[in-house]
Formats: sequence, structure tokens, C-alpha cells
Amino acid sequence: MIKEILNITEAALWLWKDKRSKKYQTAIIDLKRTIDEELDKHEDDQDHALIDRCERDILWLSTLIATTIRTENSKNKLQ
Repeated sequence: MIKEILNITEAALWLWKDKRSKKYQTAIIDLKRTIDEELDKHEDDQDHALIDRCERDILWLSTLIATTIRTENSKNKLQ
């Protein structure tokens, strides 16, 4: 499920032409990199709490991005 959310979030960031989108893209990439580094470790050495936290952060960022885009679209319609 997290991969699908990531795909949608990354597509939204690519379409969203705003100076903040680069900041969010960088944050998503960093979280993905942390997850990948943990998954590359031997199963006994993986920090599953870290992986879970990164996945929660991705979900939180996705919600934040969606809310921000919706808010801006609402403001633009009122103008």
C-alpha cells in the first residue's frame, strides 16, 4: 500500500508547480532511501521500528501535500 501512496504523492508533486514541491520531493526521497537502506540489511539487523516510522512520515507528508494543494486550489477558485 505504501508504494501506491508514494506513486500518487510523487505524481502530485511533479504536477504541482510550486516552490515547496522540491522540498517535499527531497523529504520523500530521503525517507525512501532510509527504508531501502534498512531493507538492504540482513533481516536480523533491520530496524523495523525505523521502517515503520518512515512509512508513517510518508503518510503524514502525503496528507500534508494533499491538504496544501487543495487549500491553494480553493483560494485560486475564489480569486
